[in-house]
Amino acid sequence: MDNFQIFISYRRDGGEFLAGRVSDKLSNMGYSVFYDIESMRSGTFNTQIFDAIDQCADVLLVLPPNGLDRCADEGDWVRKEIEYSLNSGKNIIPLLMNGFKFPNDMPASIAPVAMREGVLVNSHYFDAVINRICTLMESKPQGPTEKESEELKNGVRFLSRKMYAQASACFEREICNNMSSPEAYFYAAVAKLEGRRPFLVSRPVIGEIEKYIESAIAYGERALYYYFHAYVKNDHYEKKMLRTTPSSAELLRMATVLGITEAEKTELFELIGTSKPAGF
Repeated sequence: MDNFQIFISYRRDGGEFLAGRVSDKLSNMGYSVFYDIESMRSGTFNTQIFDAIDQCADVLLVLPPNGLDRCADEGDWVRKEIEYSLNSGKNIIPLLMNGFKFPNDMPASIAPVAMREGVLVNSHYFDAVINRICTLMESKPQGPTEKESEELKNGVRFLSRKMYAQASACFEREICNNMSSPEAYFYAAVAKLEGRRPFLVSRPVIGEIEKYIESAIAYGERALYYYFHAYVKNDHYEKKMLRTTPSSAELLRMATVLGITEAEKTELFELIGTSKPAGF
């Protein structure tokens, strides 16, 4: 078995998407994460789970609404994971999803988990959630991160030289190699503009660009991604008097909340190869 640092405990009903998203993000940051699949948990409780917990310093406990209700059953696998982690002295970090509340009648064997410092999960501020998790963990990144990818480095070099086809090919290869790389999706979206204003780009291509941006936001919420999306919305749709949701104003507000800087704005338009419009 691999040497894991972080164990993610979750219930498939309501918690699987967040567990997968957290696993992808932390793995891309260089952590070694154990995120099992449902097939491992069918039938008799798999001893591989305990072996993985033994290796890990940190246990992330994903808690959707009613996520601990079934723990009244001594055979419930989430209960078993919590019990084993508590008994092993692991650093347990509850991830509290919207609507979750600790039950009043939790089994005594897992009740101490309610006293552990947790993280409130807000999907609109996912990067902030990840940052908070990292401050509470004992583990430190050990592996290479997505920023060290040669495909990304080469793609950005091609992009800066306005070699858009070569840049796009690099970013597509990076996405194939690492489907949860937000930077790859972001740069792929920029490359699709090919140095043009969104106003001059066809609707099908704009659709592709927006899918890339939305993927970038899904995997690594950053102010820059919202800001770029706002620019695309404003220049392609709103300047043509077309309705679009969300609006550029809504996306700009999100970018502001997340802390977009003037330096990021300048670098973005230098990368795109167009002038920054008034109001941006």
